[in-house]
Amino acid sequence: MLNLGSKFRLTAMALSTIGLCCPAVSSADPGTLQFNSSNYFIDEAGSDIGPYGGFTVKRTGGTDGEVTVNFRTSDGTATAGDDYVSKTGTLIWRDGEEIAEDLLDPDNGNNALIEILEDSVNEADEIISIELFGETGGATLGDRKTATLTIIGGGCGPGVDWVKNCPEGTDVMTNTVGNMEVEIYGIDETFLVKTHGPTQVHREEAVDQSIDTEIVSMQLKGKGHGIVVRAGTDWELAPSNGEITQASGDTKADSFFDIFFEIDASSLGLGKLSNNTPMRVEQRIDRVPPLGYDYYNGTQIPILLYDITDQEIGVIRHLIHSVKFVRISRAAKSVTLDSFTAKAKNGSVKLKWKTGTEKDNAGFVVWRGQPVNGTCSNDQNKYTDVQPITPLVDSQGTEVSGATYNVTDSNVVSGNTYCYALQDIEYDGGDSTFHMDDIVSATP
Repeated sequence: MLNLGSKFRLTAMALSTIGLCCPAVSSADPGTLQFNSSNYFIDEAGSDIGPYGGFTVKRTGGTDGEVTVNFRTSDGTATAGDDYVSKTGTLIWRDGEEIAEDLLDPDNGNNALIEILEDSVNEADEIISIELFGETGGATLGDRKTATLTIIGGGCGPGVDWVKNCPEGTDVMTNTVGNMEVEIYGIDETFLVKTHGPTQVHREEAVDQSIDTEIVSMQLKGKGHGIVVRAGTDWELAPSNGEITQASGDTKADSFFDIFFEIDASSLGLGKLSNNTPMRVEQRIDRVPPLGYDYYNGTQIPILLYDITDQEIGVIRHLIHSVKFVRISRAAKSVTLDSFTAKAKNGSVKLKWKTGTEKDNAGFVVWRGQPVNGTCSNDQNKYTDVQPITPLVDSQGTEVSGATYNVTDSNVVSGNTYCYALQDIEYDGGDSTFHMDDIVSATP
């Protein structure tokens, strides 16, 4: 018999727990579609896959279901029919697919290749506009729904005896890759370091079948050990000269550089090391600037390394592995600063900057130097201990405004005055700008 005076505990259970309510809510996400870059490049003479410029559209945030997007070209400074073949098309992602890449077969009906027409040599760069539109399957378009394809002019080759017709100019290697095997005397470990970064090469006007070349600037940053390799006259190092020569009737030419370089191995406690004997790297090329990756047969002969006291300290067996040559349009990247401040606080320096605009900016590097007379200036010779104090500080977007960044410099000495400058860097290390009009200082 039920005792009304007894105590009961009532347990409540959600109906969905026992399967009596509420069908499952779909979490399908077809994703966002956009170009993987705002800028693409192709030589007017074409590429390894023929006279076609390619681009890549990526799918991010979700891969549920089949989605499509249309693309079309339009004239920028390039003219359809004269410089390229106008094109529209549709890209398709199946369920679970993330990326629709350039398809190398130009006869494939679903490809992202634009045919380039060669009309004349040594003309200025020309731009094709590309637009994404008409997305389906529930996908949305991202911020990068427009892009440009730059047809690179101003170079020379390929062809028979092309070297003797090559004009004076400067070429930018957006990605120089170095695979270094460094052995330091007294240290058992051999350091295998992969480095990469931009290089600029100047070439003189051709004399018959020969062109004199010189490395203007090279800066390769190492992963893992934090090593930086520098070469070129921009760093006030010994000239790294080279030459391009071609035999009459040949379509390819022989190119070499004798490189004097400096290795900043401060992260290993070794300071700056350099070579007193140049390292020679060579390649066979069929145009200037070459496109894609061209492998150097760098010397395997050990090159001796010396410290700043000229003491023999180690050897390096390989410097440059491959390079990617592309001439960058200087109008591609745009960065403006609204403010840049440095404040000494609690034995460190707080750095803060705000951008007015950023377009296609990969990020910033903060540089620091100690002024000889206590006053900041734009003259690098009036500083001691000039060095970058940060890795790349990532940009907050490919096209943003009003972004704010904060960095703390804790490796300072009380009473010393430090001057700071910002460097912004384009994706892949292509274009780099120092904001020398915005130098700031602080004394912790």
